[in-house]
Amino acid sequence: MELEKAKAIAEGLESLLKPACDRIIIAGSIRRRKPFPNDIELLCIPNFLDGVDQLDREIGALFIQGILGYRLNKLGSRVYGAKNKLLVHKATGLPVDIFSTDRECWVMSLIVRTGPKDFNIKLAKAAHRKGLHMLAYGPGFRVGDGPTVLTADFERGMFEYVGWPYLEPWERS
Repeated sequence: MELEKAKAIAEGLESLLKPACDRIIIAGSIRRRKPFPNDIELLCIPNFLDGVDQLDREIGALFIQGILGYRLNKLGSRVYGAKNKLLVHKATGLPVDIFSTDRECWVMSLIVRTGPKDFNIKLAKAAHRKGLHMLAYGPGFRVGDGPTVLTADFERGMFEYVGWPYLEPWERS
């Protein structure tokens, strides 16, 4: 789908889900400004009210309204868990992936979910050369085999740990 069309759908979903989230951002190929994204990726920090995930509640409402539906993974299984939800925008058939994280892991999750995959591999290798281990689902980089973890409040800080200049999402490949 053309970028502007996919972006408009993503922004609509972002707007509908925003009240249920502490934070939400469009990630993936749309954030990288790819001309023809294959999917929509949203990264969220869900709000909880009395122990209930409000993001799940809102997604359920979008199911009832016929806006979103389940999508099967490559193995033919439904993936709808606490962290990863594989869905589809029913009107267009465009895949929608919703990823949940927490405040501590937000920055690394944003980098990983913006991608692309090859970029994440390069970042992990650069970290390894510096004696660091990239915690793709964690808060940053673990120093060696020890307990120390390097975190940052912004993507730029994560890039600095591996000795890279900051790259805008559309510069990542």
